[in-house]
Amino acid sequence: MHPVIVSLRSRIGAASEALRGPQLPVLGLALALALLWFGAQALWLALPLLLLVAALPWSARPAACWTGAPDQPAEMARALARQRAGAPGSDTAFILLALHGIAEIRARHGPGMEDRLVTTCLDHLARALRREDGLYDLGGGRIGVVPAAGNMEGDELVGVLAERLRRAAGTALASALPDTPIRVSLVAEVIRAGARQGTGDLVTAGLARLDRAPAPLEAADVPRPASGFRTRAQPPAGPAG
Repeated sequence: MHPVIVSLRSRIGAASEALRGPQLPVLGLALALALLWFGAQALWLALPLLLLVAALPWSARPAACWTGAPDQPAEMARALARQRAGAPGSDTAFILLALHGIAEIRARHGPGMEDRLVTTCLDHLARALRREDGLYDLGGGRIGVVPAAGNMEGDELVGVLAERLRRAAGTALASALPDTPIRVSLVAEVIRAGARQGTGDLVTAGLARLDRAPAPLEAADVPRPASGFRTRAQPPAGPAG
């Protein structure tokens, strides 16, 4: 099971967002007519409407947008710490993805569309990962992945997995909102065995790097882990001819 937590408030906010526009006055008029016709008994009909109306201020606040679960970054850091403790002589890795343009999507289509995009993206990423890999909704259109110990041996494989996840996210976004291009950027980090920096600090630093990224990578680029990436030495070329 991939440890992804979906905020219930985002579901309620999406329902209340659907009441914006002409629907709310029409429902209010229908309730007024019901009160005139049926009397006080029609007040029972008003309870669901009042609950949804009470949720409308949430949709106007930034916290009502898709923010992920508040403890997901910490849970991701704990998963990395467990991997390091279980295999102290091995490297560990994590991958961060960001959906660019998510703020414009939220402003244009409302938080319900943002919820749908992130959920669709998480679903496609879960299919591209193994069951034991960790998948985390970090909020703000950012997603974290922790490959299980033993699945990613070497920097090259981490980069290949990161590119595969970025392509899967791009496919998910294109299927959910084909008329609006949303590009995906990522950060792939390898934590060397014996590193003294805490996993929480590493995740925080990785998210900061992701936020500072000037532009998403091109589709043809295979991202390399930024932390201590090493290439193998190539044998010297033989004499020409």
